[in-house]
Amino acid sequence: MPAIGFKATKALGYLVVAAAVALTAWWGADGGQETGGAPQGEKARLVKVVDGDTVRVRYGGRVQSVRLLGIDTPETKHSPRLARRARQQGRSPGREARMGAQAAAFLRRLAPAGSLVYLRFDDRQGRRDRHGRLLAYLVNADGVLTNRELVAKGMARVYRRFRFAYREQWLELERRARRERVGFWAHGGP
Repeated sequence: MPAIGFKATKALGYLVVAAAVALTAWWGADGGQETGGAPQGEKARLVKVVDGDTVRVRYGGRVQSVRLLGIDTPETKHSPRLARRARQQGRSPGREARMGAQAAAFLRRLAPAGSLVYLRFDDRQGRRDRHGRLLAYLVNADGVLTNRELVAKGMARVYRRFRFAYREQWLELERRARRERVGFWAHGGP
């Protein structure tokens, strides 16, 4: 294999730095916190908040379900999954459902029905989950990344099963919320 010359190595180094700067600007080194200006993403109209981590939006000419990427909130509907989750967390199913309803209400305040929202997709994930829902970050009209806000306010856990752009930053936000006993962390966590 031929050796790479000094100029080529230097140029490659500049290219790597430029790419890192561009990615940081796009994804944000701040864990996805918007910094003002026009929100970025693909426009959609929020139809309904289903629960704390799922919404319905009008996007692409039709109403579609969106699973908020990178987070998990307590369940809202009584089901075997809710009962299993409550048991794992040492809570009653009723308490689990009430916490889920609180997370959904918090999301409704961030992104009310009828409001303009922006969907941001993550190249680390497919666009849809196994249930056919879109997987996206949801940015409200004020530029607030709702997924991040739910974690920062102790209303959601970081979803650890899959990789996504903000995972490490949001894990730090979750640790801070837990340490400061914010939101559900005041009562054992979401």
